[in-house]
Amino acid sequence: GGGSASPIVWGDKVFVLAAVSTEKPAEPARAERPRQAGPRGDGQGRGPGPGGGSRKRGGGMMTPPKPTVPYKFEVVCFDRKSGNILWQKTAREEVPHEAFRQGEGGYACYSPVTDGENLYVNFGSRGLYCYDFQGNRQWERELGKMSIVAQFGEGGSPALCGDKLIVNRDHEAGSEILAIDKRTGETVWQAKRDEPTSWSTPLVVEHQGKTQVVVSATNRVRASLLIAEIAGQAKLRVDSSRVGELLATIASTYEEPGKVIDMYQRDPQLMSGLRNRVLEDQVIDWVFGAAQVIDERMSFQQLMQPPA
Repeated sequence: GGGSASPIVWGDKVFVLAAVSTEKPAEPARAERPRQAGPRGDGQGRGPGPGGGSRKRGGGMMTPPKPTVPYKFEVVCFDRKSGNILWQKTAREEVPHEAFRQGEGGYACYSPVTDGENLYVNFGSRGLYCYDFQGNRQWERELGKMSIVAQFGEGGSPALCGDKLIVNRDHEAGSEILAIDKRTGETVWQAKRDEPTSWSTPLVVEHQGKTQVVVSATNRVRASLLIAEIAGQAKLRVDSSRVGELLATIASTYEEPGKVIDMYQRDPQLMSGLRNRVLEDQVIDWVFGAAQVIDERMSFQQLMQPPA
């Protein structure tokens, strides 16, 4: 089988993930020069480029063919000293819904993690699994299919944070980050994200006595830089009255608003977050106020024609 997930070691055990095609590739004819495997339903084409598949004229890469045969998504435990397989489990067998570019991705790219008692395995669109060290499945979760930009394959390992498993799912059809109870597989909390595909692993850190999860944020970083630039040029300052109004609105959704307001006012990080939100709103208001709208009639063909 194939996969680019990193093996992990705990004590005398080595854990490896793999995706195994159920179709045996054909042997090249003796008179032919060996070449890259042709389309086997695994997203690998025949072309000379790093992604398999044929090249477009002009050097671009064609979209790899969609898989047509099932894959077995395998979890394998080796003995560290002998290299013998202690156990091997098939988490799932199915036809992947998307192809991947050979050399650019795969179907087993999420490295597993362990807390020394259980093994946590993420196969992305093929589910999230928990096994004990004897290979017994403790639970499984269906997280839904992902849509990866340009079919570069899924990736980005989960991270352990106390009794939670943090899973980042950035893709083209609804990104999110989840905290999952490592004992039961149930969702503890979930946050939607306006982010494109990423392959990052969440980073768990301690900052000022608080546990935080750091993840990639392509859109957010770009937006923050732009907002800071506009605010500087327009000489905008945070409107303290709007900060107070926003805090009052948030507090009003709780049973004891006074305690919520007090909690925010005692926490510099929370107040900084409120001020940033207000500044963003001020920047948007300024942009709309300064923008000049010009009406111009044009046909649909003109609208869709790219600029010269």
